[in-house]
Amino acid sequence: MTAGGAPDEFQALGVPSHQRGTRTDEYLRLMVALWTQDPTNFKGRCFSFSDVRFQPKPRQKPHPPIWVGGRSEAALRRAVAVGEAWHLTSRPLPMLQEKMAQLRHLAHESGRAKGPGVTVHQSVQLSTGHTPATGEARRLGQGTPQQIREDLYHYQELGIPVVVCNFAAPNFEELGRAMEIFAIQVMAYFPEPA
Repeated sequence: MTAGGAPDEFQALGVPSHQRGTRTDEYLRLMVALWTQDPTNFKGRCFSFSDVRFQPKPRQKPHPPIWVGGRSEAALRRAVAVGEAWHLTSRPLPMLQEKMAQLRHLAHESGRAKGPGVTVHQSVQLSTGHTPATGEARRLGQGTPQQIREDLYHYQELGIPVVVCNFAAPNFEELGRAMEIFAIQVMAYFPEPA
């Protein structure tokens, strides 16, 4: 879950965007209450209700894992407070390393020794030719299969076990081709853990 940041979306819903963090924290508390109590009573700043029944309950106990997105300090604090994972959209490696250090510091500060795991949502733009993308303009997940393998190795070295790939291609045929090349020339180098 992320608090969002597009002002027009909040305006369309009649929700003040400056309340998004407070509301997100409350939504998370509300969902955990609905998942774990029956009946549920909840009192918050934005929502309050009594004797609500919510069914079916999730199979995961005590509730489904919560992945918290966002790059702000508030998002990192939210991930430390309630998240099983901090899930971010890919960033340049130096920025990612800085945010992970900040996350570890906040977890230590809060007494949560291990802290949440880290997962990445990575856009993948696979070059099906053999010419590598070059220069500082190359983003992680962009380039030849070898370059993308190297990017994934960097994530692995940082201790990031989950990378959610979002493939970019001009059409369905190219998308299928890119995914097939990715499976053979990238994923084959990352065996499933036993």
